[in-house]
Amino acid sequence: MIGNAKAISSDTCWNTTQLNTTWEIKRHGNGRYVSITSPGEGFLTVKELQIYVCSEGTYGYNCSKQCFNCKDHSCGSLIGNCLQGCAYGMTGKSCTDVCPNTCICNGSATECDFCQKGWFGALCDEPCPSKCSKSCDKTTGICLKCSPGFFGEDCNNHCPKSCDNHTGCDKETGVCISCQSQFYGKTCETKCPQYCDSLGCKRDTGECYECKAGFRGKACAIKCPDNCNELGCDIETGFCYGCKVGYASAKCMTVCNTSQDECIECMKDARSCSFNCSENCYNDNCNRTSGDCFSCNKGFYGDVCDAKCSAGCDEQGCYRNGTCFKCKNGLYGSKCSIKCSENCNEKGCLRTTGDCTGCKTDYFGRFCEDKCPNNCGNEGCNFDTKFCLTCKSGYFGNSCNKSCPTECDKQGCEISSGQCYRCKAGFYGNMCKLRCSNNCNYDGCAMENGQCYGCKIGYFGADCRHSCPSTCSAQGCSRNGICISCLIGKFGDKCEKQCPSHCIGCSKQSGECFSCKEGFYGQKCLKQCPRNCNNDGCNTLGNCYKCKEGYYGIKCDMSCAKTCAKGICDINKGKCISCIINYFGDGCNRNCPSKCGVNGCDRETGKCMNCLLGFYGDKCNIKCPENCDNNRCNKMTGDCVGCKTGFYGYKCEKICADYCDSRGCKLSTGECWQNLNNTMSNGYAKTSAQKQFDSNGVQLLGPILGIALLNAVIIVIVGILVIYFIKRKRYDSNYKRFDNERRSVFNA
Repeated sequence: MIGNAKAISSDTCWNTTQLNTTWEIKRHGNGRYVSITSPGEGFLTVKELQIYVCSEGTYGYNCSKQCFNCKDHSCGSLIGNCLQGCAYGMTGKSCTDVCPNTCICNGSATECDFCQKGWFGALCDEPCPSKCSKSCDKTTGICLKCSPGFFGEDCNNHCPKSCDNHTGCDKETGVCISCQSQFYGKTCETKCPQYCDSLGCKRDTGECYECKAGFRGKACAIKCPDNCNELGCDIETGFCYGCKVGYASAKCMTVCNTSQDECIECMKDARSCSFNCSENCYNDNCNRTSGDCFSCNKGFYGDVCDAKCSAGCDEQGCYRNGTCFKCKNGLYGSKCSIKCSENCNEKGCLRTTGDCTGCKTDYFGRFCEDKCPNNCGNEGCNFDTKFCLTCKSGYFGNSCNKSCPTECDKQGCEISSGQCYRCKAGFYGNMCKLRCSNNCNYDGCAMENGQCYGCKIGYFGADCRHSCPSTCSAQGCSRNGICISCLIGKFGDKCEKQCPSHCIGCSKQSGECFSCKEGFYGQKCLKQCPRNCNNDGCNTLGNCYKCKEGYYGIKCDMSCAKTCAKGICDINKGKCISCIINYFGDGCNRNCPSKCGVNGCDRETGKCMNCLLGFYGDKCNIKCPENCDNNRCNKMTGDCVGCKTGFYGYKCEKICADYCDSRGCKLSTGECWQNLNNTMSNGYAKTSAQKQFDSNGVQLLGPILGIALLNAVIIVIVGILVIYFIKRKRYDSNYKRFDNERRSVFNA
């Protein structure tokens, strides 16, 4: 009887009360114990109890299934339920669902650990409200920060229109961080006075910083005197910056006389005046009676322009009362004698109040007297709220007083949420708290989902947790477990198949052999090469690379001609490489001319290489001249090598003179070697003087010379005979050998 296992409790994995049989537990349960209980009284004898468990990473009958989707490959042995959660990138009760792209899940079976920016919910499947700035709370979906121009939990409320577009408003209250130009008030709902200039007005009081030309007063509601020129007047005193033509005094109330009176005369050259106008009067123009200047040269003020403007005034100078038109950068006050706060930025401060128009980095407040939080970045903090605009690397929060996760890289984290911009190598997740797989290569893994950018050699999978097949080469495998290349002798995606036995390596994809062992051919080297191929074997079509001696053709199945030297011929056409002696032609099937010598004839033309004795010509079919010595002549020309005695000429066709001695004459000229008459050895007649010398002076020398000459002639003749017999013997031997070879060929 076979018992089927069943899950009983967390500790007991199988239970039975049947005691009269043997059980084989085919299915495994969850637990650590097997319980066998007796139903009544008596003894229980357990003869043998064998318990088998699956190795880590496997489950099911015979442990044949693998826990691919479980964390650390740890699962229950019965149904494969993951014991420690899901593998990276997987989710669901059975860890069979792939984490959504918006989710970062690592070992959680039911929900995401973190959401990608812009998503929230247990499975990160709900988008954050559209007006959120980048991210929202994972559980509630409440925006962590609003996009500029919005506020509220879901950032659906519009900031007041007059809030500054760049800074927006407070996320909770909707109060403007700062106002647009020309607006003031807590919510920036009130317009600045009509005649404030482009700087606008103070946010708390609405007082203008400066007035448009022609107006003065805190609200710029008072008109400048009518006779001020286009520069207008001082915002506080109302003194004109300059008068229209024909008017003078601080407020341009004095009218010059236009009826050619003394005023005009003073304005010109003061001919009828006894006093000079002040040298600082503009155009030397002053009141004839009082001497007061109508206006001053630039840089001076007072009734007679005898006082210098403050050194703090800019190049435009000052009004008649000494109030500067404008201040040099870094100064303020009516006479620009007070320094702006040292923490004001390069734009300085307002001329009237000394309020900084902007602060140096790390400072804020009206006079930039307050220091920004220590960890604010280079952009400092908000002028009004003290909130940091950016944080130093490694910090976040409104005051940058919170530390970014230590696993963030040097770029730090997002100022409002603390989420890392990027992770250090080896970590991932919004907060970079999750570790990449140990098998990721040096590039680490993706911050969003922990998937390795690449695997170390020998591993594959999204998180590189699986080992490449052992039959892969040292190059390892791709991310999906397919081998890059195989060990020698293997093929297939996972190199699980064996190359054919006669292959020398084979294609990873098809198993077709790269090359075959000697003697085999075909895509899988299963066919034998033709038997007459030499040791080089044959190609993939079974065509021989070379043939054994005596054969030709692509299969070496045809015999070379017997007249081919050594039986060797061209593998393609059967043309002999060379012929045996006395045969020529492509197939060596033609006989050389019969009078060719021992070297036969030329393979292509049939011309004799040399001739038998007594013949010459290309085919040795012409006899040598009959007077050639020993019947020998030149193969090409037929010229005799030597002449028989008594003949000369190239063909020995001429007869020597009859007065030449027995040696005859020279081959080319016919001159006698020795004259039988009274002549010199060259054959010419002797002179009378020579005859007289012979009769008188050579009587004693004659016998001596005669004896010496005779001895010399005898030595020469003997030498010639010896040479002749040696050559004759060699010739006879060669001719006999040639004749034997020719006979053997004929016999064959």
